[in-house]
Amino acid sequence: IGEFGDTSDDTNKNTISINGILSASGKDLPLGKNTALTVGSGGAITAANITNGNASNNNANKNTITNNGTITLSGSLTDAQTVTNTGSISADGSITGITSLTNSGADATLSATAISATSIDNTGLITAKDITASGVLKNALKDAILDGIVSNNYEEAIHFVIEKAATMGIYPAKQQTN
Repeated sequence: IGEFGDTSDDTNKNTISINGILSASGKDLPLGKNTALTVGSGGAITAANITNGNASNNNANKNTITNNGTITLSGSLTDAQTVTNTGSISADGSITGITSLTNSGADATLSATAISATSIDNTGLITAKDITASGVLKNALKDAILDGIVSNNYEEAIHFVIEKAATMGIYPAKQQTN
């Protein structure tokens, strides 16, 4: 499958809306620069990977993915500026390189081996062995240490991060020990 919706014009955005079923099993769906992919309620995508087709061109990533239906990937979802999910996203690989990830709603689910985003806003269910909300958790811990709320040691730091993540609806798969 060729690259979906590519434009070099930063002011225009290509829009791809899926309200039915897009079945591309075993195929990648590379999104062109400035592409908005929307899966409507009842819509579904099945593919290998959803990627930023321009990642190697050093283009600013301005792709957005809005899912209200179902996205099922045998691989990974990578390199999107914004991912908003009220449906179900399941990746046998990882969900990484996301700037802003929102998973909201009673039926919202994200499932992957690893999830990494600069910020994660979650009121749904996230299942992953490794979750990294680098911006939010890292900055909260740094500020807590600098403000004297948490001592600069592993035990207090991990306890603080786990509690902070819980306020975001993110829970460890298993308790880690030092």
